[in-house]
Amino acid sequence: MVARVRSALRLKTVYDRLDSAEQVIFSLARPVEAKDSYTERHTNRVAESARYLGMRLGLRRRTSTPCYRGGIIHDIGKIGVPDAVLLKPGPLDANEIVLMRAHPEIGENIVRPLRSGSDLLPIIRHHHEA
Repeated sequence: MVARVRSALRLKTVYDRLDSAEQVIFSLARPVEAKDSYTERHTNRVAESARYLGMRLGLRRRTSTPCYRGGIIHDIGKIGVPDAVLLKPGPLDANEIVLMRAHPEIGENIVRPLRSGSDLLPIIRHHHEA
């Protein structure tokens, strides 16, 4: 019995650390949005729209939560896009477009180590695909 309790406590500690790591990643999404006034509140709008769409499709609240979380974090990869490209006021040249189009893959690589974020990876990676 004591061994099981110890094992459960260790497991809880691991899950708490995963949740803490996830909160760090979600916190990193905010500065990306704050850098660019054009996309201000963009992640919240995307998250709310994704949750609404999930609910309209008949997903239960628990099932639609990854939609919301994915909306919040979908642009996390923009951390890896140079500010000169991200904040450029005019059209992007061909090289800059390549850099900007890399942000979904960058975001996926940032979140991949989080076990609790595995359901977000397809959202992050494919959010620009039609």
